[in-house]
Amino acid sequence: MTTRNAEVAIAGGTVTSGMIGHGFYNRNSAPQWSATLHVLPWLEDAIAAMSLAADPPTLGLADFGCSEGRNSIAVMDRLTTACRRRTSRPIQTIHSDLPTNDYGELFRALRPDGRSVFAGSEIYSAAVGGSMYDQLLPPRSLCLATTFNAIGFLGRRPVDTLPHYILPNGPSVRRGRGSVSDADRQAFSKQAHEDLTRFLRARAAELVPGGVLLVQVFGSGDILRTSDGIYDAINDADRKSVV
Repeated sequence: MTTRNAEVAIAGGTVTSGMIGHGFYNRNSAPQWSATLHVLPWLEDAIAAMSLAADPPTLGLADFGCSEGRNSIAVMDRLTTACRRRTSRPIQTIHSDLPTNDYGELFRALRPDGRSVFAGSEIYSAAVGGSMYDQLLPPRSLCLATTFNAIGFLGRRPVDTLPHYILPNGPSVRRGRGSVSDADRQAFSKQAHEDLTRFLRARAAELVPGGVLLVQVFGSGDILRTSDGIYDAINDADRKSVV
């Protein structure tokens, strides 16, 4: 949550107004990239096995939740290279985030020195602002779509406040300081289900038959969660500042 500028007081799993901007995300997104690296081979294998129909004539690759582009561009660099092993057709990389995203940083990263950041010919890039829970691209225009971590931020705020903990899934088992009511948990769970349904329907409309979608999100299991530890510390700091 340190790279998001939340528009409400509830952190993690809330609506956001977008990244802080001015290169902040690009300078602080190494942990996200480490997680992304683990799944990139899956995408490269998927491209190697993908059926490349004649229509559409351009291969569309979209990343939803691109922020300022550091990780999104690195992903697309790997994917366009994998596509070039299969075809010489034109490729379009599409980078999408909220309308309030710092697209200036993204555009500068996409065309440093006035030229495309991607090696090779006939690789074109575009940015699309909007909620990834809506359809943002024409029907059957994408061969592959990705989102990394961004889907963990909900499309709307399901409750007004979480008075006793900063995250809807509550404190870690080891810590146990703070609590979230069952009703609030259910409200967030319902919103997450609705958001995921909308996301999948939108991407299903945008992808060609046989297209590939990868959704990566921070995890939560019975024993450990990626939110444990750091968010306990953030919750303690927030409660002390209020007191």
